[in-house]
Amino acid sequence: MSRCVTLRDTLEEAGRISLRPLLGANCVAEALRARPTEARRVLAIGKAAWAMAEGAFAALATRGGRFDAALVVCKEPPPIELPPPAVVLLADHPRPGPRSVVATTAALRFCAETGPDQELLVLLSGGTSALLGGPVAGTTLAEIAARTEALLRSGVDITAINAERRRLGAALGGRLARATPARAITALVLSDVLGDDLRTIGSGPLHGDPIDPRVDARVIAGPRDLLQSAVDELEARGFAVRARAGFVSGEVSTLVDELAVAAERLAPGTCFVAVGEPTLRVTGRGRGGRATHTALLLAERLRGTRDLAALALASDGSDGPTDLAGAVVSSETAAVADARGISIEEAALRFDSATVMEAIGAALRTGPTGTNLTDLYVVARAG
Repeated sequence: MSRCVTLRDTLEEAGRISLRPLLGANCVAEALRARPTEARRVLAIGKAAWAMAEGAFAALATRGGRFDAALVVCKEPPPIELPPPAVVLLADHPRPGPRSVVATTAALRFCAETGPDQELLVLLSGGTSALLGGPVAGTTLAEIAARTEALLRSGVDITAINAERRRLGAALGGRLARATPARAITALVLSDVLGDDLRTIGSGPLHGDPIDPRVDARVIAGPRDLLQSAVDELEARGFAVRARAGFVSGEVSTLVDELAVAAERLAPGTCFVAVGEPTLRVTGRGRGGRATHTALLLAERLRGTRDLAALALASDGSDGPTDLAGAVVSSETAAVADARGISIEEAALRFDSATVMEAIGAALRTGPTGTNLTDLYVVARAG
């Protein structure tokens, strides 16, 4: 087995393990044990909704309690069975669709049915924007879906996209909070945005322009935690680690340039780690997302180098509209593509990174991870 293959395997395993302490179930259970809530109605929304709900049920059970009502809005069927009284609704992502309208109506009704003498526990994670993407009155689903599609393909950052979603979403921009007469709302949030802006995470269903004094919102994990967890795991494996000073933003091509330069400068046994969400202006019709596209371009940039590998991982386990979590490439990846008659350059122009990563055995699948804390990028040189 070559040093590159061994290094690729090491990075993949390190990436998976770095997510474990940040799973939604663990983060929510820990937060509720530290600061219990009297809420007996829970609404969980987002890609990590099922895991966050699991943690809430576990925390309450340890105190001998149970929820009176629970609504969980997810992208995919939960890999676990949530106990009664949990009701699970599947909605559309990354573009809002008919199921998003159903979920939006159900979530607003759930909030409205919470009485003025009750507390509401809301568990939020990234993906909420589309899952609760039902439109405000006067806007059609087709209009909001088309606008979302255009923004996602345009390469603008998530802050701009979510500002538009807040304007158009019937349960976004603070409208979910306004729908309930509950005397108090506790919100536990997994952040997938830089700066942990509560108006941007999930397009701010509880956070409009005026601050609702009933809302006590806590970010229980975010990009900084993902970065630190990855650094800790890589150091435990013997790497000397340099973490990027700031979070990744801007174009994928800019990130690829930075990672390629960092890789060239790595001494044996060292690595460079970054987290964030680069933007991608999509003009082709292939399959892929930010992470796999980054990996595809890096595979070409690492051509001709020695003992280098790179990991690009979407922490939620879903890179764009695919079932891949990302990819792991190395100094040898471009040659593997050549041997199979695959042109990396042509695939990049088609934005078909997921297809190529699968074809050359570089694709990374995790399934739904139960967290959502932005993307993780690592370049490393074998010791």
